[in-house]
Amino acid sequence: MKPNPHLINRAAQALGVSPKACTLIGDQITDIQAAQASGAASIGYANKPGKPNALRAAGADLIIRHISELTEAIRTH
Repeated sequence: MKPNPHLINRAAQALGVSPKACTLIGDQITDIQAAQASGAASIGYANKPGKPNALRAAGADLIIRHISELTEAIRTH
């Protein structure tokens, strides 16, 4: 369960990469915390009012408000 990074670490291991080479996309503070605990980057999906500030305060590396922004976010980060 998040914020435990176990699942991120397992996914990275299955892919044969370091968690630092991964990016977690999530809409909860615990998603950002799990990414940080594993060393992965994080994209906060602020799909509701108030979430941009909460995800930013939690330390998200990037905030998107619409899923359509995701492709560009991944390409540039």
